[in-house]
Amino acid sequence: MKMSIRTFDDFAKGRFAELVGDHGFDHVECDSSEDGSSQIFRKGDLYIKLSVNLHPRDAPNYCVVSFGEGNYTWPERDWNAVALWKIIADHPDGNPGATEYTMQNPEVDLEKITKRIVRDVSTFGGEFLSGDATGMRRVRGQMNREREPYKHYDNDGSGNLTMSYDLESSELKKRFS
Repeated sequence: MKMSIRTFDDFAKGRFAELVGDHGFDHVECDSSEDGSSQIFRKGDLYIKLSVNLHPRDAPNYCVVSFGEGNYTWPERDWNAVALWKIIADHPDGNPGATEYTMQNPEVDLEKITKRIVRDVSTFGGEFLSGDATGMRRVRGQMNREREPYKHYDNDGSGNLTMSYDLESSELKKRFS
């Protein structure tokens, strides 16, 4: 495991767990590998996913904090959660150009980014941390109304491709829009 993954996991289980734990979120899952880590914190039906991707093919490397409601496994998570940067971009005091937390050099940048994550979660996630998902639901609804369900392409037997929408993602789109 890379040192930066260990550093990230230490941050997630330490300072971040303390921050969200003060608001009733419990650390319920950790999935770490050579090139990434994902941590889940839960309070009732609400969850926070904190993840880092350091895979060389996914450069630039990045961290993401997501606020969600419901099941935190795929595919539901893809529809029921919102990245913190989208909440920041939507917030009156936020940055409309906010993006995920990118890193050119994880060994150097990770410490700065973890400090920004704590600041941003404290500043823009207070409503969600307190158990009020109203703002997250509004941003999630806007986001999901603008996207299509997953598509399936099949050969019709005559050499033509036909497209159909995935039934499960169509239902999730309706449910979380």
